[in-house]
Amino acid sequence: MKKIIIVILGLLSVILVGTLDIYLGAYISIYLLYVFPIVLISYFSEKYSGLLVAISSAVMWTFVDWYLSKNLYHASSVAIEFFSRMVIFLVISIMAYQSRRNNDQLKRMAYTDQKTGAYNYRAFLDLAARALSFANRQSLQVYIAYFDMDKFKKVNDTYGHSRGDEVLVAFSQIALDQIRASDIFARIGGDEFVLCVSGINEMDLNVVLGRIAQKFKDEMLRQGLEVSVTFGYTNGLNRNEDLEALIHEADVSMYQHKDSKRA
Repeated sequence: MKKIIIVILGLLSVILVGTLDIYLGAYISIYLLYVFPIVLISYFSEKYSGLLVAISSAVMWTFVDWYLSKNLYHASSVAIEFFSRMVIFLVISIMAYQSRRNNDQLKRMAYTDQKTGAYNYRAFLDLAARALSFANRQSLQVYIAYFDMDKFKKVNDTYGHSRGDEVLVAFSQIALDQIRASDIFARIGGDEFVLCVSGINEMDLNVVLGRIAQKFKDEMLRQGLEVSVTFGYTNGLNRNEDLEALIHEADVSMYQHKDSKRA
């Protein structure tokens, strides 16, 4: 529905520019105004929406010229004018759309850990801070969980770093498969990962974290590896500490859990 509204607004903008063009007459040219709805719709909407507005702009501009010329244009001239303008507007539309895609790709690259496909630490600080703020405004339970792998160094030492990277990817994929789209999962360095989860109670959180740990352990055993993962977490609801303090608290909780496993 939102996309349809955007297209309608784009077409209405073209009609508005055409009406203004007719009102101003043949002696004042405002043809550059036809470019604005093309660029805006192409950049903020889908590719084909921009192309539709581009073609509509070419039609409108050609119609206005024909109308203001008192029908003196020959049919072939009208066709040539329309075709040339359509090509120009289509190129502008494609360039605007591609610019948006390039910007999105750069943002994804800046926010993504290249090894695992999870968010990186920079992205986590940004997205989790927003999630914490929203959860606190809505009085929702919100948790920061911290994961650290056990015996991961042995994999690197025995099989090499490429095998270790495969383990990191496997864990990331398992974690992403078990969490919701609204949850924020990131690799913050080495074999350490963090997760921000809101809107669930502590019992459900433990179920999710435990399932991630168990599925990862099962997958590693299937691959003949002894790697596992330990987690800890902290509650961020109505807390005055900053996000990095909560991450540190979850880290401490994780190490307490790790120590209890060794005992």
